[in-house]
Order: sequence, then C-alpha cells, then structure tokens
Amino acid sequence: MSASKSSGKSHQRPVIINRSDYKKIPLDIRELGDDVREIAENVYSGDILSIDWHGSIPRGDFVFGESDADITIFIGHNFESGHREKREKLLRDILPKWQNRGVCKLDVIAVPKPEFHKDARRTGSSSRNQIAYSYQAFLA
Repeated sequence: MSASKSSGKSHQRPVIINRSDYKKIPLDIRELGDDVREIAENVYSGDILSIDWHGSIPRGDFVFGESDADITIFIGHNFESGHREKREKLLRDILPKWQNRGVCKLDVIAVPKPEFHKDARRTGSSSRNQIAYSYQAFLA
C-alpha cells in the first residue's frame, strides 16, 4: 500500500489492483486452463506450485483473434534438460484448437522456485518473476 497525503490526512491506495476473475473468462476459453495444466504436469513431473493466468482474458478484455493467453507455471524445482522444447511442442500441438476459439497466441512460461526472487536480490528492483500475477487458477 502506498500512502498519499492531502489536507493533513493519510489515504491508503492499493499498489496492485486485481481486476481479474474466473467468471470473466469466456466459457469456451476456460478449458484452456485444463490443457495447460496437463502440459505442465507432463513436462514438470507434477511438481507444480501454481499456474497463474493473467492478462486480458481473465480481466474480461478478451478480443477474438487478437488476445493472447498469458500463463505462468511456477514449479518447485530447477528445470530439467529439454523442458522448454517439450513444453513448446505440446503448446504448438494445441494452438490450432485455441486459435479456432479466438486466442491468437499461447504465451506460457515457467519459473522454477529457485528463480522467484533472484533478480530482486541481485539488483534490489522488481523483475518479471516477482509481479503479482492477477489470477491464480487451476490448482486451488
């Protein structure tokens, strides 16, 4: 929270505002979460801490043919050799299904637990890995 002062009073404003909600995801797009979870379990041997879906789709700003799916997989161990190639191949396999439903791109990344705050410790600033992702789904 950050404080701002006006007329001698301190007002609290949220630094991060979550505008996402599972209910805002179009019904025919929600199944994408299941597909990504299956891929994550296959590639990362079930050591999944969370899968976070963020961006325009869970904010309710989905635009058919223009919106991409922004998803981050947090895993509990370091990456195994070949994980990226395997994940990308499996995502390419399901991409046509989602393009037919209006999702233009599957932007799915993975972050291992040892890397969560690595950049902040090194530089003292925020990194992509530290952003408070707006919607945690699938494993709750």
